Amino acid sequence: MVDCLESDREALVDFRKGLIDPGNRFSTWQGTNCCQWQGILCDGRTGAVITVDLHNPHPPNVGKMDLQNPLPSDSSASDRYGLWNLSGELRPSLTALKSLRYLDLSFNTFSGIPIPSFFDSWQNLQYLNLSNAGFSGVIPPNLGNLTRLQYLDVTDYDLHVLNAENLDWVTGLVSLKYLAMSGVNLSVIGSNWVGQLNKLPHLTELHLYSCLLSGSISSPISVNFTSLAVVDLSFNIFNSRFPAWLANISSLVSIDVSFSGLNVGRFPHVFSELPNLRFLKLVNTFNKARCSKIFTGSWKKIEVLDLSFNRLYGKLPASLGNMTSLTYLSLYWNDIQGRIPSSIGKLCNLKYLSLRFNNLTGKIPEFLGGTVNCTSETPFPSLEVIVLSSNQLVGQLPNWLGSLKNLAVLDLEYNSLQGPIPPLGNLKKLVVLKLSENELNGTLLDSLQHLSELYLLDVSNNHLTGIISEAHFSKLSKLKTLDLSGNSFILNVTSFWVPPFQLESLYISSCFLNSSFPVWLKSQSDIIYLHFSNASVSGIVPDWFWEMSANLKDLNASFNQLQGRLPNPLKLSAVVLDLSSNLFEGHIPLPSAPLWLLDLSNNQFSGPIPNRLGELACNVNAQMVDCLESDREALVDFRKGLIDPGNRLSTWQGTNCCQWQGILCDGRTGAVITVDLHNPHPPNVGKMDLQNPLPSDSSASDRYGFWNLSGELRPSLTALKSLRYLDLSFNTFSGIPIPSFFDSWQNLQYLNLSNAGFSGVIPPNLGNLTRLQYLDITDYDLHVLSAENLDWVTGLVSLKYLAMSGVNLSVIGSNWVGQLNKLPHLTSCTYILVSYLDPFHLLSLLILLHLQS
Repeated sequence: MVDCLESDREALVDFRKGLIDPGNRFSTWQGTNCCQWQGILCDGRTGAVITVDLHNPHPPNVGKMDLQNPLPSDSSASDRYGLWNLSGELRPSLTALKSLRYLDLSFNTFSGIPIPSFFDSWQNLQYLNLSNAGFSGVIPPNLGNLTRLQYLDVTDYDLHVLNAENLDWVTGLVSLKYLAMSGVNLSVIGSNWVGQLNKLPHLTELHLYSCLLSGSISSPISVNFTSLAVVDLSFNIFNSRFPAWLANISSLVSIDVSFSGLNVGRFPHVFSELPNLRFLKLVNTFNKARCSKIFTGSWKKIEVLDLSFNRLYGKLPASLGNMTSLTYLSLYWNDIQGRIPSSIGKLCNLKYLSLRFNNLTGKIPEFLGGTVNCTSETPFPSLEVIVLSSNQLVGQLPNWLGSLKNLAVLDLEYNSLQGPIPPLGNLKKLVVLKLSENELNGTLLDSLQHLSELYLLDVSNNHLTGIISEAHFSKLSKLKTLDLSGNSFILNVTSFWVPPFQLESLYISSCFLNSSFPVWLKSQSDIIYLHFSNASVSGIVPDWFWEMSANLKDLNASFNQLQGRLPNPLKLSAVVLDLSSNLFEGHIPLPSAPLWLLDLSNNQFSGPIPNRLGELACNVNAQMVDCLESDREALVDFRKGLIDPGNRLSTWQGTNCCQWQGILCDGRTGAVITVDLHNPHPPNVGKMDLQNPLPSDSSASDRYGFWNLSGELRPSLTALKSLRYLDLSFNTFSGIPIPSFFDSWQNLQYLNLSNAGFSGVIPPNLGNLTRLQYLDITDYDLHVLSAENLDWVTGLVSLKYLAMSGVNLSVIGSNWVGQLNKLPHLTSCTYILVSYLDPFHLLSLLILLHLQS
């Protein structure tokens, strides 16, 4: 209804000239009336521009890591991110917009550009969002001149290249209600940051996730946070008790101090009495607490409660059912015993329930109490995720599981559940169904076909029987992982069947196929993991299979009656290939690339062993030797401490551990020399390539949660006296420090612990590994690893590669260059990664390395 000011239009035209716009988002910036341009809003009376909203409409899926989310991520937003992000130069002509109140540049890529100092020009500015926009350097203190600013977001989850030297400037933001600085390096701001924030009388939300805050939290003389509702201090490196004054702010609605280094002791029960508290996350924050005491508080409005990775013990009381506002309850990885109380039926609003990795016993309640208080006729009408895996539950699956119409994840694996699988055909929204490692019997009902959203189906290692037909899969077009192994199914499909899905992982070992090579596999061009061991498959492997196998990483077709000659060379990208106990004949083929495991034993090969096989000896385990019994026992005990959602350790059976996935033995002695348990599908983390115009391959991230290991690292692994190579990278050993016993392997040459979730101080006794050549303890996401000094590094006299990106080195002192200078084999071709160090010191290190080379 109004034309924009000509001066404002000219300012916007000039501002646009500095920007690079690959998605043509500025196509509407034409004509004389800028009030009609996309992202621009004008004052209806004066025509002055009051809003410039240029945020990326398709931001990538970044943010706080959800270590418990069992759902595959939606990667479509990430795929579109690159096309829609803006970059280039931010011209000061924008300061001509004198009436500007709202500016949003979030989720763009202004790589390497500091936040412009002219941003303090808009004295009417109330909203400023610069989150995840690629800015770097020091946050300009003159932002504190924006006295009318109510909302400031400079979050940077990925890069941590923004920093602040202090927070004195924040005290000028007297109107501020919302402050988000997550991911900003605040390691040098001192201990008075609470006092500075305490001067903001209107502050309502404070987000300081992963800011490298350390030490203790000071107590202000007079607490002025009368409006504070949301506090997020998670993923920092404090070393102190939880501040009592914070727990006494009655206005608090949400608190998250997970993985922060704050210790709440024996659980301050004052939390349960906060009158407005709705959201509480205290993951890995307290020493010990009895369930009966925690769940007997009033908890008047609590909706989200996450007490995972703590030491909760005792039984869940019936009073848990009184917390009727709960939508999210996670008690994952504690020591809770006893039965699940039937009173949980009162939690009518519950959407997420995780009791995984506890010591729960008894049956899943067959009858739920209190459901009459729910408006729905069925229990848990809103439940989307239920995870009860890795407990000691027994008995049959209750029929009410089949009535949870909004359920997306049902995970009951690693228990001792018995009986048949109840009808689940009504779970039309189910994405993940995990029932493996139980004692279930009966068969799979063909109502399974109605689960059209299913992405993962795992019923492995039960006592299931019966015929699986094409009808079971007729509508499962989204299925990516299918695991029927370790049962007694008969797979009865026609030779011309074309499945509706494109699998990435297929495990049908011990199923009865009773046929020649399954032709329907020809349609599965995306398959990466394929196991059909002991499946009664006979005949010659067709040529088309070897042609389509270029994508395979893991192929196990052992214990069948497969015949014929293998292609030579054997062109596979697999790292594990097991064709043992078949009827293959002819010459032994030569793999075209190194493998971790090659088992061709118990066939009918003839002729000489290929000469070039020796060239692959360091990477190929040809299974000519049995492993040491002591090493096998050590690995068996080590496995007991691990949680393995992707069933990656399914090959860890039998007497010869040299044949187990991820294990490599010395071909002469049978001693284990390699334990490689890295996540085969790591998420796309690391240094961001801001110039790469291609959309990222997000399939790995989708599979990450399924394949990562977690749990306890048992010291039984130290029995592997000949160990040279250990890789635990990209797993989720959350809250666990790097074990001090890792210095036990005097022959260790390679140690990769990168992005594995470890926290705390790097143990200095790693410096005892005098033969170590490769050390990677990178942590791009969490920054919860730290080192007090680098003195220990000088003991690594054989070291060639050192990676410590993301590790907090803020207190190591100025002599770190001298310490690294004592490593004679560290060369310029080595990729040295160090974090949070003075750039001039880094420059001197690079010069030093070039001279040494």
